[in-house]
Order: sequence, then C-alpha cells, then structure tokens
Amino acid sequence: MARRRAQDAAITRVRIMDAAQALFVARGFADTSTTAIAEAAGVTDGALFHHFKDKKTLFREIVVRLQTQVHQAIYDAAAKATSVIEGFRLGALESMRVTQVPVYQRIVFTEAPAVLGREEWGTIDARMGFALIESRLKMIAGAEDLPDRLVKPMAILTLGTMNEATFALARKDPGVDPDEVLALLERTLLDWIERDVKPWQAARAEGGDGAHG
Repeated sequence: MARRRAQDAAITRVRIMDAAQALFVARGFADTSTTAIAEAAGVTDGALFHHFKDKKTLFREIVVRLQTQVHQAIYDAAAKATSVIEGFRLGALESMRVTQVPVYQRIVFTEAPAVLGREEWGTIDARMGFALIESRLKMIAGAEDLPDRLVKPMAILTLGTMNEATFALARKDPGVDPDEVLALLERTLLDWIERDVKPWQAARAEGGDGAHG
C-alpha cells in the first residue's frame, strides 16, 4: 500500500508540473494562478500545495526538470560520437538545438530570470551545466585528475560561450552560426591543451606538480 501511495503521489506531482508548464508557456508565470494549475491538473488546491509549497517552488522545479532534459539530450547526442572531441561537438550542437524549443525559451530564458532572480537562475544553470562541461573537458584533455586551476577557467569560458551563443540564436542575431561558434570553440580547446594541459602533464611525468606560468 505504501508503495502504491508513493507511485500515485509521483504521478500526481508530474501531472501538476505538466499542467503548470503548459500554462506558464501560454500565459506566463504572473498570469497563471495556482487554482488554474490545479484545475488543469485535475487536482484540488490542497493537493497542489501538498506537493509544492507555492507557485514559485513549482516553477523552480519545472526549470530544473527542463535543464535536466536538456542535459540528457546532450549526453545522448555525445554518446553517438566516435571520439571525445566529436562527442563534445555533437553535444554542443544538440544543446543549441534543444534550447531553441519554444517551451524552453519561454520558461528558462524569459520567465526564469524574472521569477527566480538572475542569481538563482544563474546558479541552477551553472551548477548543472558546469559539472557537465568540466567532465567533458577532462575527457578531452585525457586527464581525469586535471587540477581546478586548469579546468575551471576553461569550463567558465566554454559555458559562457555556449550560453551566449544560445541567447544570440534565440534573438536571431545576424552572423551567428552554430557550426562557426563550435569551430572557434574547438580551436580554443585545442590551444588550451597545447598551452596548459600538455605542459602540466609533462611536468607531472617528470615528478613535478605541473605548476607553470
């Protein structure tokens, strides 16, 4: 019985989130009431507040879910590659593609900064995207133990480039081509490996700590 109740609760929670997401896209956060969400989900107001403390909490969960879906799409795209660098390129292209979907554009790009505040919105984006990019950079470098002083600055540059490219594509800025952006980013990654990663690897092989600069 307990397991059945947990399953029912999980189904209700997803139904509420699906209904809210559709309404947030159609009407926006401010013009969507919790009563409207409950009605669309086929639950009572009390049931909605049992699962979510308030409308903002519900909205935040939807943002996290959308981000998680994007990252899963990136993983799936990268898994089709035959090399690490190709996996990075395929994943990056998929990221720019899926983030142009109207649902993502409206909720994550338009509504989230205003509803959650740019700091919290940026924290969610950075926490999820940063970890993914760091792991990919270490794979490209062929060094899982690459120190933070080398990998984090490159991860910041990569995440910033990808985010800004996504925003530019959403705005339909002229002169922004996903393939050109990625070609430039790949050249930057290869330069980073030559200038920073390989000297660190060489110094470590000689018994040093890889410090340089």
